[in-house]
Amino acid sequence: MKILQKEKNKDFIVLNLSDPQMNGFEWEEGHPYRPILEYTIDTLIQDNKPDLITVTGDMAYPGQFDSYETFANLLDGYGIPWTVVWGNHDHQEGMEPVLKAAELFKQHPLCLFEDGDPAYGNGNYILAIQEGDTPITALFMIDSHNSVKITLDSGEEKWVYDKLWPNQLDWIAQQAAALKAKGYKDGIMLLHIPLFCYRAAAKMAFPGGRGGDSEIYGQQHELIASHPREDGALEMIQGTDFISHVLAGHDHCNNFMIDYEGVKLMFACKTGPGCYWQSAMNGGTIITIGNNGIKDVHHQFVNVTHLVEGKGINEFVYSWN
Repeated sequence: MKILQKEKNKDFIVLNLSDPQMNGFEWEEGHPYRPILEYTIDTLIQDNKPDLITVTGDMAYPGQFDSYETFANLLDGYGIPWTVVWGNHDHQEGMEPVLKAAELFKQHPLCLFEDGDPAYGNGNYILAIQEGDTPITALFMIDSHNSVKITLDSGEEKWVYDKLWPNQLDWIAQQAAALKAKGYKDGIMLLHIPLFCYRAAAKMAFPGGRGGDSEIYGQQHELIASHPREDGALEMIQGTDFISHVLAGHDHCNNFMIDYEGVKLMFACKTGPGCYWQSAMNGGTIITIGNNGIKDVHHQFVNVTHLVEGKGINEFVYSWN
């Protein structure tokens, strides 16, 4: 566990980026994606002056180590500590490329990534925020893996998005209990693939998966791409009486934040046009930590119309049929 220091009488600001997901060609000079991503990150950093940058997965595509290195160099350029969790695309060619990307990131002095116990995947670790010796908040950086094969009621086998593993849930609960005993006020879990409970939260907030609710922050523009069956994660989180927020990436065009059964379930704001996006939803997520723990989580949208117009960049349009 690494400990980061919060300045006295000053909030600790975390800027979360999500799913930049650019391949080598898209990083090349002249491609329209790179200036959009760089302008977005520049704007977020200038406006918020974060103490830490986190990334909720899908930094690139598996095995494209030049893209991982270019992204790491971009973050290094701001002189701010940064760290990541893996996304399903980072994982989709197995563990060997993930481990190589992890070693690449760890060569960067500002990167706080830790491998963690391989029994739970790669990249399960905790960043603790303190003011001097006073415990404040813990960030649970969690590996949500890639995919798993399940057997349907019909007997058919199907590949679906993975869930947090049972031993992983136990580890998170144990760490939460230990942190709470040390006097930390609360915790936030950052991961890529959303938990199964996001589906129930969305159904409550957006009846029929179509409309909106003025009491809910954000929007749903695509179906929840989680594991399709109960995963036990919400029950574990509630049982900790410590983890108050969960921030997921993965669904590029969902950005809602919903208080659901005592836990704030949130989608991170998609950063840049990589893979697919809606330009009006482009930006980052700001986590503000005060003396008593997490004070606020909100999105900041960055207008990139001047970089998109005339470039032929497609926007994601989802059909609810």
